[in-house]
Amino acid sequence: GEEIMATYYKKKSRTVTPEQKKLLLEMFSKQPSPLFLKLLLDESLKWTSYMGVASIQVVSTIRQAIDRLFLKIETKFGHVLVSRALGYITLGWNGLSEIELEDALSCSDEVLNSVYQYHNPPVEGSVRIPSLLWARIKHDISEYLTERQSFGKNTVFWYHRQFIEAAMDRYTQGAASQMLHKELGVIYKHENGLRKTITLSKRGLTIQDANRQLT
Repeated sequence: GEEIMATYYKKKSRTVTPEQKKLLLEMFSKQPSPLFLKLLLDESLKWTSYMGVASIQVVSTIRQAIDRLFLKIETKFGHVLVSRALGYITLGWNGLSEIELEDALSCSDEVLNSVYQYHNPPVEGSVRIPSLLWARIKHDISEYLTERQSFGKNTVFWYHRQFIEAAMDRYTQGAASQMLHKELGVIYKHENGLRKTITLSKRGLTIQDANRQLT
């Protein structure tokens, strides 16, 4: 564990205090898994040198560490956007291309209302999520995703089985599963484009037959 930690921090040009290092090793000793150590080390990058170990929330399982990562992503980018994006990926057993993912997000009025709270869509008559949003989410979890070929296209899916299980439990249970399947179905049903009226409630704006710019 210590050698891996040293290599990791050297690569990241970061370090932790001796007390923080001791805490990491104690947590790792309870579940000596490479994935668990990776999750712990990624989390530790957010620690500061003046952060005492008493203020650090301890996790003891891979699932706890993954759930904490998901919560941080939801807090940073918004629960609606993240739960839909990661839910779509999880249900797409062959993976989803990033274009398909952005298409699905752009067909969800709930997602679009969460995105356009403080500004209007930039193109009049059209509404679509900015590509930058998914790029930013992906950046924060990129090392836990994998890209692969599926039916002649590059798709994104989870790299680890534990992430699949955690995401299924968190994002695809019960009514959420039905909703996600229905929303994914829309992009295949409207491959030639979709125009659908939307009301952006926070903006007080209704766009008639809004072009979702499906690609």
